Amino acid sequence: MGASAAIIIIIAMFFIGLFITIPSLIGLITYKLHNKKKGKKPKLIVRIILIITLISGLTVFSLPILFVGTLVYDQYEHAQYKKTLVGAADREDLIKVKELLDSGTDPDQNDGSNYTALTYACTSGNYEIAKLLIEHGCTIDVEFKGYSDGKQKGYTPLMYAVTEQQGYDLVNLLISNQADINHKASSDGYTPLIRAVNCEQPEIVNLLIKNGADVNASDNKGITVLQHACDNSPNYANYSNIKTLLEAGALVNTDTTTLESLTTLVKKSTINISNPNDDYTDKIISILSEHSNK
Repeated sequence: MGASAAIIIIIAMFFIGLFITIPSLIGLITYKLHNKKKGKKPKLIVRIILIITLISGLTVFSLPILFVGTLVYDQYEHAQYKKTLVGAADREDLIKVKELLDSGTDPDQNDGSNYTALTYACTSGNYEIAKLLIEHGCTIDVEFKGYSDGKQKGYTPLMYAVTEQQGYDLVNLLISNQADINHKASSDGYTPLIRAVNCEQPEIVNLLIKNGADVNASDNKGITVLQHACDNSPNYANYSNIKTLLEAGALVNTDTTTLESLTTLVKKSTINISNPNDDYTDKIISILSEHSNK
């Protein structure tokens, strides 16, 4: 439905409701006065019909008003949001962010769920805004309160930055400013390394490991970083991640994993390969076997 059609329907509902409400209200009052004048008791059925008609008219009349009121309020809220630091960071408006910070705005301003301007900058991979916020003393490891379904509760800006394909410099910036590289989110137990592995980011995986990321970390379900990597499509990026993890000391055989279980994961994930030239299944299984006795 187009905007024009919606406007026509809203206007039509308003006037239909108006035309129903006014006559039914007049009718109800007139009927009551007429019977009172003649000393008669109003018939219940007539009163019920008039009241139902009045309520119907008021309902049809009020719906467009409520709709327009909600729309106006939403527009107002959006306009106010755009003026905030988080709003500026959300739309990647570097000039507005700088203006607000220079005027004394709290660099840790958030949207009510602890999703701060830095979190927005890291979600979009905006290095310049993140750098500016850090220079103004924002909290590096602020934890998101999570969505309504509880997902991503406890995620930090670093956990969003590691998912971006061009996020290497941003991740390095956060690490250089003491971001907790082994932080575990309360919702799922994911660490920045698990997130980077799941998002198939070899360069960032390597950067995290070089800076002390735990290659044997596991999430709340006991799934290790290596398991996460093996559960991805066996392409070059994941082969590179698995190789890096193993060379950094990731264990093949643990309390929850074996060479056989990891191999099964890799083979199962082969169905996600659309181009046979991207199939690194055999190479991954081979390198897992090489490290299975270490």
